[in-house]
Amino acid sequence: MTMGTQNNAPAKVAKVKRSVPRQQPVIEREYMRRNLGHLAKWMLLAIGVMFGTSLAGALVVGGNLLAGVFA
Repeated sequence: MTMGTQNNAPAKVAKVKRSVPRQQPVIEREYMRRNLGHLAKWMLLAIGVMFGTSLAGALVVGGNLLAGVFA
């Protein structure tokens, strides 16, 4: 082979378009973060209400039992 017949051009590579974006758009992340904050707040509130009502029920039942014992 002589120098004139060599092909020194780089190989051509086909461009591939990504069908899925690399990151979620910033709007979706902020929306999800805000919704998770609201969810956490309401879950804590619900747990607090359930704990409070069970504690109040225990005090009422316990008080009635103690009243029966001491009467």
